[in-house]
Amino acid sequence: MADIPRLTLKKAKQLAMQEFGTAKGLEPESGYPAGFFAMEIGNLAIQVRPYYYGLGRELIEIVVRMKGGIGAIRQLHDPETLEENFEAEEQHREEERREMLEKILEGESDV
Repeated sequence: MADIPRLTLKKAKQLAMQEFGTAKGLEPESGYPAGFFAMEIGNLAIQVRPYYYGLGRELIEIVVRMKGGIGAIRQLHDPETLEENFEAEEQHREEERREMLEKILEGESDV
């Protein structure tokens, strides 16, 4: 597995501005390695972080959660163009489905 790509605050702010119209409050996330950032907008907790999940390329991931809620919305973006990478998102979903199916078949899941 490759090293996790380094994400700069400047690049994270550009992406936050593009996706949310603000980067207010975007700061390094405590307890995480350099290049992981977080901010809050109302009841939303937002993370902007480097992403490498065996897809063979470096990406930027945005994770949005409601405070106190379950589940999350995720987007993967190209680190150069900041465009959303729908192909990588679909590959990620397929990998998650495969892992869940393996757990079910091995009796490791309640689902």
